[in-house]
Amino acid sequence: MHKIFYTTRVVLVAVPIVAHASLLDINTASATDFDALPGIGPSKATAIVEYRWANGPFAQTEDIMNVSGIGPSTFANIRDLITVSGVTATGGATTAEAPSGGATSTSSGTPPATTGSSLSTAPPADLIVTIEGPSHASLHIPFDMHARVTTLRGDAYTPARIEWSFGDGSSAEGATIDKTYHYTGSYLITAEAMAGATHARGELVVTVDQVKARIIAITNEGVVIANDTAERLDLSGWALFAGQGSFRIPRGTVVLPNTSVVFAATITRLPASPSVRLTYPDGTTASRYTLAVPTVGALEVQPLVERARSHTMQTVEPALTTSPSAVAHAVEGVSAPRVTNTTVPLGAATSSRATSSETMSRQGSGMSVWTLGFLVAVVVASGALLVL
Repeated sequence: MHKIFYTTRVVLVAVPIVAHASLLDINTASATDFDALPGIGPSKATAIVEYRWANGPFAQTEDIMNVSGIGPSTFANIRDLITVSGVTATGGATTAEAPSGGATSTSSGTPPATTGSSLSTAPPADLIVTIEGPSHASLHIPFDMHARVTTLRGDAYTPARIEWSFGDGSSAEGATIDKTYHYTGSYLITAEAMAGATHARGELVVTVDQVKARIIAITNEGVVIANDTAERLDLSGWALFAGQGSFRIPRGTVVLPNTSVVFAATITRLPASPSVRLTYPDGTTASRYTLAVPTVGALEVQPLVERARSHTMQTVEPALTTSPSAVAHAVEGVSAPRVTNTTVPLGAATSSRATSSETMSRQGSGMSVWTLGFLVAVVVASGALLVL
C-alpha cells in the first residue's frame, strides 16, 4: 500500500500598509483637528482656520504654507496627513480620486490614498453659541467680546456668520468685536450664529457702571489722579489735556483701589496750566480740575452818615461900603438881639446853655434896647473908618 503525501504551498503576498487610513481635509477641519497634527499647536491651528475664513478654501494642500507660521519644514511633517477634497501630496506624487465606479490612478506607482470628505459639507444640524466677555463694564470704556460657535460634540465651527445686538440699538458682525456704552444700566447682549438653515443664539447680560476717577490736585510734580472705587481702574487709552498739550495714557496703566497716582510732569510733558482735563478713551470728559486763583477781597467802606450838627452855621455877607449912606443904612438894619426866656420845671436839670442864656438875660436887664443898638452902630462906623 502506497501512502500519498500532499504538500501545501503557502504563498505570502506583500500588501502595502497605509500608515494613515483617514486624511484630514484642511478645508473642513476645525482648530481642534489641526492641533492634533504634528508640529501644529493651538496658535497655528487658529491661524489656519482664520486664514481659510478670510481667503476661502484651499485649492491644494501646498497652499497651507501661505498661512503665517506654516513653513516648508512644518508642511513636510503634515503633508502625508492632509488632503483637499481627495487631493493630497504624498512623496511628491499627486493622488486624485477617480469618478464614481472607476479605479484610482496614481502616478509614480504610489499606492492609492484614502480620500477625504467633500468640499461642500453640510452645516451641523445644531450649534451652540457661547459669548466670552465681562459681565461688568465701565462707562465710556471699550471692552472686547468673542462669540465661540461649537457643535454638540464641542468642536469649533468657524464658517458660521455671527450677528451681534447690544441692547442699546447698536449692532455688529463678526466673531470678535469691541463695544463702548455711553449710558449706565444693564444690557442684554445677543450673538446669533447662522450656517445655512441652522441658527443658534447666545446671550450675556452686561452691567455698565460709572467710573469714579477724578483729578484731585495739580502740583509742581504733576497731575494727581485718584481711584475712588474698591476695584482696579484700567486707564488704558485715557488722556490728559492741559492748555494746548495732551498726554495719552499708555495701555496697561492700572490704578489700585482707593489710591491715587501722580502722573509726573517729566513724563507727560504737559504745559503749565491752571486747568487740567481727564477724558475717557472715547474723548468724553471724566474729570476736570481748576486751580483756585487767589483774589483780593473788596474793602468794605462804611457809608458816611450825615451827623447832626451841634451848632448853627451863620453866613455873613460882606455888606460894608465906604459911603456914609451905606453906613447909615447898615446902622438902621441892625436890630437888637432877642432874649428868649425858657421855662424849666421845678427841680429839673438845666443845661449849661440854658444857664448861660439866663446869665446873659440878667446882665442885659439893665441895658435898654436903644443903648445896645447905639453901641452896635458905633462899632460898624469904626470899622468903616478903618477901611477908609
